[in-house]
Amino acid sequence: MYDDWFEEEELNGGQRALGATVIGDRLFCSERHSQNYQSPEPTRHLEPLSAAGPPEHLGRIAAAWFEEIVRRPVIARLPDGPYRFVPPGTALPPRHRWVRNGPPVTKQP
Repeated sequence: MYDDWFEEEELNGGQRALGATVIGDRLFCSERHSQNYQSPEPTRHLEPLSAAGPPEHLGRIAAAWFEEIVRRPVIARLPDGPYRFVPPGTALPPRHRWVRNGPPVTKQP
């Protein structure tokens, strides 16, 4: 899964990758480097997730982690920049538009 996160210094930078790794009975979900898939240090854009348990349990946890991210609001840089997931409650940055799941629009009387 790839996600282009909003950060001013990264607007020309490229995509972020997200990954889930299972080793034995341990799960680790985090942002990954988009070319070597290693976890960047420090992770700046989202909270990494660690869990332990049977494979079925870990699969459900990883799926919920990914689902929370892809349900986030999506913005795009104007006029037709790349789409970016943003955390809920994020203010719309200048020169961007809401693509999906933005705050409700209220009509002025």
